[in-house]
Amino acid sequence: MGNHQRSLFVVPFLAFVLLQGQSQAGERVETLQDLKPKLEALLEGIEGTSVSLHPWGLAAEYRVQEFQVHGVSRDGVVAEAPHTVRGPNQGGFLLRVRVQDGPRYQGPIALSSEGFGALREPYWMTQVREIPLPGGQHHAWVALAQGAKVDQELMARIHAVVHRHLTE
Repeated sequence: MGNHQRSLFVVPFLAFVLLQGQSQAGERVETLQDLKPKLEALLEGIEGTSVSLHPWGLAAEYRVQEFQVHGVSRDGVVAEAPHTVRGPNQGGFLLRVRVQDGPRYQGPIALSSEGFGALREPYWMTQVREIPLPGGQHHAWVALAQGAKVDQELMARIHAVVHRHLTE
């Protein structure tokens, strides 16, 4: 197998990390059902925003689009062929919240002792965070991708609503 095939690309790597640890979808989405109306209330009046529940978790988005990007492996090799990635455009954001097994995140992304991390992606930054859930059996994995010139006050309010809901 060549280097191109063995390479782990940044965006598929993030997708793997976000999908890690899924189990019974119904139980997990139930944890997020009450978060949906709270985010909808926060985003009310911002035309073009959407909040949706999925079998894997919750998504909220504003000004997102598909991008053609060349992935970069851990050892710096750039992929010859581009692939399609959905992400935030200027002023936009893409929030993903998943409930996963275990009290703590066990993946390859380095998080601070408070459970925060950041990923530099082709055209945006993604803030990641683990939030241990009451009961100690699960944690939430929160990824908030932010386009250039995004309203940082709004991003802080989104983080606050998500954190408050998940730790109640």
